[in-house]
Amino acid sequence: MYFYQTMTIHCIDKHIRSIEKAINGEYSAIHFYARLATLAPDINERTQILEIRQDEQRTVDFYLEIADETTNQQVKETFQRAAADEQNHAVWFLYYFSKQNKK
Repeated sequence: MYFYQTMTIHCIDKHIRSIEKAINGEYSAIHFYARLATLAPDINERTQILEIRQDEQRTVDFYLEIADETTNQQVKETFQRAAADEQNHAVWFLYYFSKQNKK
């Protein structure tokens, strides 16, 4: 019984640290996108970057909510959705990067 409780606490602590790391990464991304928007060459790219930044803020809020309220299965599903969202952002930034390199 003691071993099971210790392992459960260890797993919960590990999940909490992982969620904390993800939240910190999102906060860093929010600040990065704000700075990147100021460097955008035109209003369309600036607007897209600021929309991505706003989405990052919603992701942070979502991470904080699930950290407080979810079961492990919900955490798994949430992080899968978040990963898909982050992939979408990566595609946009790859597009901007390749566009700049062609000039």
